[in-house]
Amino acid sequence: MITNYKKISLFPTEVLIFKTKLDVEVLAKHVRNFKDQIDPKGIQRSNVGGWHSITDYIERAKEFKEFLDVQHECLETAMRDYNLVQYSLVNSWANISIGKDINRSHIHPNSFWSCCMYIKVPGGGIEFEDPRLVCQMEGRAALSKKDYAVYQITPEEGDLIIFPSWLRHRTLPSYSRKERITIASNYSLRGL
Repeated sequence: MITNYKKISLFPTEVLIFKTKLDVEVLAKHVRNFKDQIDPKGIQRSNVGGWHSITDYIERAKEFKEFLDVQHECLETAMRDYNLVQYSLVNSWANISIGKDINRSHIHPNSFWSCCMYIKVPGGGIEFEDPRLVCQMEGRAALSKKDYAVYQITPEEGDLIIFPSWLRHRTLPSYSRKERITIASNYSLRGL
């Protein structure tokens, strides 16, 4: 006979989704202008196809100040459950993808939190991989709905997703002729 039952969830990985009221049309215009006038070639990182901006412009451009202020407000909320820390922006960049363009599975080294602001979302999403590689040795997908090796989020325009920088992730193709526009950022932390 069972007299007591206790369930413990160990080693949780937090991913936070904030609904913002930022004007996505204005942000999309700023990103397109950035691409057309300042950085038309972009750079190659995890992107396969698409455009990836240089990584030191967003935080210096006055056009993105309101976006960064809202992102910092979201980070303040995310940090409420942590010890007192100081965070600082490491880098930030924009992405424009169309159709089959993707970002390969990757992490963001040298930072603690990573953020992704979804400005235009014609389809596709972000997929996170279970960081516990040893768990993938068992065929656990068949055990229950909670036992998954990857988790997909389909964001909406105006969503800001914050996740640990070490959490492996990739973007999925939108298969749309319309642009998917995002701004990604990395933050480092220092204890006080």
